[in-house]
Amino acid sequence: MSERKDCDLIEAIESNNLPLVQKALREGADPNARKRVTELAAGPYSPYQQPNYLAAFGQAGLLPQTVVPSQQYEIALAESALALAIIHASPTIVGTLIQAGADPIRPVEWTFKAKGNYSDPFAPNFGVPPRHLTFRWNSAIEFALAEGPVSVHRKDGKVASGEGLTLNLTPRVDVIAVLLRDAPGAINANLLTKAKQLHDERIASLIEKRLQGDYDTARGVVTPPPALPPRRADINGRVEELAAKLEQLTAKFSADTEKLEQRVRELENRNGELERQLQTMSVQLNSKLDQTTLARITRLEQQVTNLGVQQPSNHAQAAPPVDVKRLMHVVGDFTPCDADEIALSAGERVFCNFEYPDGWGSGFNTSTGGSGFFPMACLSDTPTLSPAPVSVGVRTSSVVAPLRTPPPSNPSAARAVPSTRAFADVRGPAP
Repeated sequence: MSERKDCDLIEAIESNNLPLVQKALREGADPNARKRVTELAAGPYSPYQQPNYLAAFGQAGLLPQTVVPSQQYEIALAESALALAIIHASPTIVGTLIQAGADPIRPVEWTFKAKGNYSDPFAPNFGVPPRHLTFRWNSAIEFALAEGPVSVHRKDGKVASGEGLTLNLTPRVDVIAVLLRDAPGAINANLLTKAKQLHDERIASLIEKRLQGDYDTARGVVTPPPALPPRRADINGRVEELAAKLEQLTAKFSADTEKLEQRVRELENRNGELERQLQTMSVQLNSKLDQTTLARITRLEQQVTNLGVQQPSNHAQAAPPVDVKRLMHVVGDFTPCDADEIALSAGERVFCNFEYPDGWGSGFNTSTGGSGFFPMACLSDTPTLSPAPVSVGVRTSSVVAPLRTPPPSNPSAARAVPSTRAFADVRGPAP
C-alpha cells in the first residue's frame, strides 16, 4: 500500500499537480520517496554464438562468440521526490514536500543505466554492456544550483532501466528562494561560490544575504514565495471540513428527531384518548350488565315470592293446567328469558297444548318449530293486522310444570280415532 502511495506521489510531482501531491501525502506517502527502476542484475554470463549472416554470399561459418549476461532483474531507487520537484521547477511543491518531512540536506543521487545491445548483431554497439551514469549532489540546494545536461528516467512512479531522456538543468531563483527559507542548515560558503558562477546574479545575492543573517525580503532583490502551509494546516483544514459536515448532519438529524418526538407526542395523546374511551365503554358496559343482572335477580326473586305464596308449607298441589289443544294466532311479540321459553313474533301461529293459572301456556310454534312456554297474552283465536304491546306476567305455576302433553281421558277412544281427526277443533285464520 505504501509503495503504491509513493508511486502516486512521484507521478503527481511529475504532473506538477499540487492537489494530488497533497492528497498522496495525506494518505501516507513518504515525502522522501524515490522513483523505482527495474533493471538487469549482475549475474553469471553465458556465451552467445552469433550466426554468420553473410553465408549467402559464400562466406560460411560462425562469427566469434559473444558473452551475454543472464536475464535477472532487480529494483533500484532513482530520483527522489524533492529532486523531481526541483527538476520540474515547482517551488510550491518543493515547499510542500519540505513541510511534510522531506530532508533538503540529504544528498541527491541516482544512477541511470543506458541499455546495452545483445539482440541486433548489425548495430555498431552489439555486445556492449549497459553504461552506468551516476549523478550525485551533496544537498537539494546544491542540486538546485546545478546546470547542464542530466539523464533522468521517464515520467512514472515505476519504470524500466534505460527508459529516460536527457534534460538541461537551469537554476530557478524561485525554487532556490524556497530552499533558502525552509532549509537554512544546508547553506554554506561553497554554495555561494557556485552561485557566483551562474548567470543569474540574484541567486548569489540571496545566498549571501542568507549567510549574513540578513534575509529581509522587503529589501532583497527577489521576493520569495509566501510561506507554504505546513502539513498540520492541511490536517486542520480537513478537521474543519469534517466538523462542518458533522454540524450539517447534526442539524438534519435534529430536525428529524424533532419530527419524531412530535409524532411520539401525538401518538401518546391518541393512546390516552383511546384509553379514556375504552374506560368509558367499560364503565357503561358494566353498568348495563349490572342493570340486566339486577333486573333478572328481581324477577327471579318475584317468581320465588309468588311460588312461596301459591305453594303453602303443606306442599298442596297447584291447580292443573287447562287443556287447550288448538291452533292460535300470535298478536304480540315475545322474547324468551329462560331456556324453556320460545320466541313469538306477530303473525306466527302457535299450537297451544295447555294454559296454566299464571297466564302462561305451553305448546309449539308452527312457524319456527320451537316448543316451550309462552305468555297467553300474546295469543288470540283471531289474527290482527296491527299488533299492540303485550303485558307479560310473572311465571309461577308454569315454572314447576313439566313440559309434557297429558294422556287422553279415554285411551280406547284415542286409539280408535285416526290421527287426522285428533285436531278437528283446530280452526284456521278468520276469512
